[in-house]
Amino acid sequence: MITTVLVTNDSDFEDQVKRVSDGEAEAARWWDDRLPRMEPAAAAREITQGDPAVVVIGPGLATAASLALAEELDLHFPGACVVLVAKATGRLWEQALRAGIREIIPTGSDDPTVLAALTRIWATAARRQMAAPVAPPAPRGRVIVVISPKGGAGKTTVSTNLAAGLAGAAPGRVAIVDLDLQFGDVASALGIGPQSTMADAARAEGKLDSTAIKVFLEPHPSGLYALVGPHFPAEADEVSPETAGHVVDILAAEFSFVVVDTAAGLDEHALAAVERADDLVLVCVTDVPSVRALRKALDALDLLGMTKAHRHLVLNRSDDKVGLSVADVEATVGVNVSASVPTSRSLQISVNQGSPVVLADPRSPAGRALRDLANRFVGEPAAGAATGRPRRFARKDNA
Repeated sequence: MITTVLVTNDSDFEDQVKRVSDGEAEAARWWDDRLPRMEPAAAAREITQGDPAVVVIGPGLATAASLALAEELDLHFPGACVVLVAKATGRLWEQALRAGIREIIPTGSDDPTVLAALTRIWATAARRQMAAPVAPPAPRGRVIVVISPKGGAGKTTVSTNLAAGLAGAAPGRVAIVDLDLQFGDVASALGIGPQSTMADAARAEGKLDSTAIKVFLEPHPSGLYALVGPHFPAEADEVSPETAGHVVDILAAEFSFVVVDTAAGLDEHALAAVERADDLVLVCVTDVPSVRALRKALDALDLLGMTKAHRHLVLNRSDDKVGLSVADVEATVGVNVSASVPTSRSLQISVNQGSPVVLADPRSPAGRALRDLANRFVGEPAAGAATGRPRRFARKDNA
């Protein structure tokens, strides 16, 4: 028997459902007068306490609240098939599909219409119940995406030092990807002379898997592996955003940590990485254009719904006396500073020598700040990552 919850204050609709179901489903009405003001997550938890196979929302609840509740159910309780009772329009169907609603019953429908809609949804729920249990997700590494909308903020320096610092705690289990496809400097910052690049990986897209990708990774003495940017700016066109996302997915299945360096701004490749991110490391300096640009970038991500990743703010050249304090930056960006990296001669030397300062001069102020940043991610749970730890990666040059 299909368990069905009717989220409505309309007892007549409850009677209609029970009448047309004729014993085919176990229908119960749930309502709380606080529902229009409740957080969707709290309402969804109460509604699904009995693990219903079908949830019918309405009549009696405003469309906006119904859609928010349906979206929460779809996100956190995907086993329930959601039905909406409302005045069906093309616009509503578009919103309903995005919210995970599988059926709309027009308000005031007669018995045959209600029965036909419920029969379809009960059949879908029955097929789900008969389906084989879904295997638990494979262990997934932590994806850390480093972004800065303004160039010159030190994004690549932060990325490479973060990756090198993580490799100290997890040697052989850290990868860095350079998605600054035209002018990426990861190879230079790590002091490696790459034979293979992201463009080479893109050319093998049809055959790119966990085995094939080993050919394109460059080892670093710190214990990390790098997939660096193309040799020539024109090769950037060969790497599609889909390929970039696919590469991140493959590496996350193989490594405990995947650090992604991005180009200045928010291009499609960066967004593909952000979609997969457990953490965003936001880099800016203490000048008004950099801080305002970062705030705009975060507003854009919020508008796109890319809000699941933990956000960490790194303030580079934090000791520059230019009239902006740490509190000013935090208030504008809306994120607390996780690391303040002071101006450092050691840092500049390390950049020029192609050796991350966390390795070249770990006791310097900049080295300590960047080492502390890496330590924040060690042993701390990721946002939404599967439990378990990927195996230690071993590169096979002849794979």
